[in-house]
Amino acid sequence: MIRIEDFPNGLVDEYNTKAILRKYSIRTPNGILIRDCNIPDNLPLRYPLVVKAVSTNLLHKSESGAVILGISSDSHLKSALEEICKRFQGGSILVEEMIRGNFEAIIGVKRSHSFGHVMMLGSGGIFAEIFGDVSFRTVDLSKSDISEMMNEVSLGKFLGGYRGIKISKEKIVEALYSVANLIKTEGELIESLDINPLILSENDAIAVDAKIVVSK
Repeated sequence: MIRIEDFPNGLVDEYNTKAILRKYSIRTPNGILIRDCNIPDNLPLRYPLVVKAVSTNLLHKSESGAVILGISSDSHLKSALEEICKRFQGGSILVEEMIRGNFEAIIGVKRSHSFGHVMMLGSGGIFAEIFGDVSFRTVDLSKSDISEMMNEVSLGKFLGGYRGIKISKEKIVEALYSVANLIKTEGELIESLDINPLILSENDAIAVDAKIVVSK
C-alpha cells in the first residue's frame, strides 16, 4: 500500500512506481537497480539497454539528462553509468532492457474535484502532445467505455492491422482495467499516475516509463 511517509516529496520514483504496477499485472521491462556505478557480475539483462537515474526529485527525466538510451555493450554501459553517476550523485540507477514495439500509447490518471479519478488513454509521442489525441473516462470502466476510448484515438486504427503495424486490443484492455483496479485499491493518496509510453505490439503492452504523484 502506498504511504505518503515513504515519498515525502510527493513523487513515487520510477523504480517503486513500476513495482506497484507489477502488483496489478502491468508489464514493465526487465531491469535491475544499481546502488553504485559498477556493472554487476553476470548482468541478467540483454542488450540494448537503457540507464536512468532514480530519484523522488526527478519529475521529467529526459529533460534533466537522466536517461541514456541504446546502450549496446559492456563498455558502453560502463561509460553510461559513470556519466549518470556524475550528474546525479548519491542516487540509484535503473538499468533496463530497451523495449521496441509497433506503437506507443499513454495511460494517465488524474484526480478531479468533480469526478474523482479520471482516466486518459492517448496515442503516444507527438499525437498526444501536439494533436490532443486523447480520450477520457472515469475509472469505473465498462467494456463499452474501453471500446469507445480506443476508437476515439488514432491507436484504434491499428487494432486490426494497418500497413503492417498490429497492436493487441486485448493487452490494451488488460492494461486499462489493471490501472483502474490499482486506483480503486490504492488511489486514496494518488493525485496522478502516468504511463508514458506504454509500448504496444501484436502480443504485448509494456510500461516503459511511469510515475505516480501522491498527496503531500
